[in-house]
Amino acid sequence: MNSLPPLEPTIEQYRTLSVDSLTYEKRRLENSINHLIRSNEEMKIFDQDDADFQLAIKENEAFILKQQEKINIIQNILAEKQQNGSNCIPLDSNSSATETAATTLNDLIDIDQLIEDVQDNHNNNINGA
Repeated sequence: MNSLPPLEPTIEQYRTLSVDSLTYEKRRLENSINHLIRSNEEMKIFDQDDADFQLAIKENEAFILKQQEKINIIQNILAEKQQNGSNCIPLDSNSSATETAATTLNDLIDIDQLIEDVQDNHNNNINGA
């Protein structure tokens, strides 16, 4: 029996989650991005010319972008909750952890460069095919 893939949560579904759940999901996505970036780097080092690796790298890059979009949505919802005072957490308790996570993510990934690289790879495949 085949099962359907899990559905992506909607923005409204994210809004129903608690701050703790949103924070957990954000950290989970950041961790996933870090693993995908590391995986891509390892594949490039191992064999940059392997067609399967190139495809996997492109798929990972696209998935990274999707996960970054989710992180942005979650960050916006957390900011809304903070402004509304509902389910909010004191800024002092998580500000350094959030800043550290954001800094680490920004150090590891330049989204604009990643988008440009994905587009270049896509264009090279179309032109080279």
